Amino acid sequence: MAAQFGAATFISYKMYKSQSGGDVEVAFENDYLTENVQREIASADSLAFWPSPMRSLALAAERAPGQIGLANVTPPASSGRLLGSAYGAADLETMTQAERIVAMRGLAEASGSDLVLGMVELGTETKASGFFTFAKATMTYRYGVFLYDRSSNTEIWSSYLLAGVPLGGYNFNPGEVEEVAGRALMDRLADLSVGDLRVSYLPRDRDDIEATQAAP
Repeated sequence: MAAQFGAATFISYKMYKSQSGGDVEVAFENDYLTENVQREIASADSLAFWPSPMRSLALAAERAPGQIGLANVTPPASSGRLLGSAYGAADLETMTQAERIVAMRGLAEASGSDLVLGMVELGTETKASGFFTFAKATMTYRYGVFLYDRSSNTEIWSSYLLAGVPLGGYNFNPGEVEEVAGRALMDRLADLSVGDLRVSYLPRDRDDIEATQAAP
């Protein structure tokens, strides 16, 4: 198991425009990285997406070759066919980390991929004003994110992606928020590939970011 490099309790990340023109703010919470995360992503030639019905991940798979420079990408639908009935999209939510590593190793081997990336919907919650940069309270869509590296047989990144939309504004279609989540996922992966581990593109970032160092 690789050493845990750091954990951030909260990172305000980026503001995105939805397809209908509304603002969606994305943040990452309980963000765990291993010390080899940048090296493993940068050296990878192939990526498989965990099976998912989310259209956002199919679109992310289309963007991955150009955005991260990967030679081979296995989209969620193809991963589903490779795994058959062994696992479902929602299984990542209930697995322990050890179980995820076993499952993702199986997909990495079946697809011949260096990395396996999964994202699962975890529902919605209301956040008070001030949690994001919006002045209003937000409806927050929560996703679990997991990145597995085959060469080290390790989960090198795990996080919660939070997509917040202000209440009382745009009437967002959940599919729009999901699409933004997919875009943010690939943007963050591209940042990690060049060593930008704690980057924020917003005017201010929360001051409760913590970095920790763990022993191997």
